[in-house]
Amino acid sequence: MTVGLDDDARKPSAHLHIALDAIEWGFRFEREGRTSWIRVMNAPCVHECDDFDLLRKTPHLRNLPSLVRYLEDRFGIWFRRAHANVRTSLPNAEDKVRLWVVASL
Repeated sequence: MTVGLDDDARKPSAHLHIALDAIEWGFRFEREGRTSWIRVMNAPCVHECDDFDLLRKTPHLRNLPSLVRYLEDRFGIWFRRAHANVRTSLPNAEDKVRLWVVASL
C-alpha cells in the first residue's frame, strides 16, 4: 500500500510518500530538490539519501502521525490528507486507507 501526500494542489512544494507492505514500511520526503528516503524492517535505515536528517526522527510505525506533524511544523506546510493518492492491492481497502489517512495522519 502506498500513500502520497502533497502540500498544494497546483504547485506542491513538498511531497511525502509512505509505503507499507508485509515485511517493511518506509517514507520518502521531498522538498526543494532535496530528499530523505527511509526504510524500516527491524530498524530504520537510509535507503538512498537523508538530506533532511530524518533517520533519527523516524518513529515506530504506530507513531507515524507524529512524523507527519513534525514535517509540517518544521517546514511550515500542511499536507492535503483529504486528497491523498492511495494505492493498494487489497480488495475494497482504498476507502478504509483514505479514512485512516484523514483521521489519523
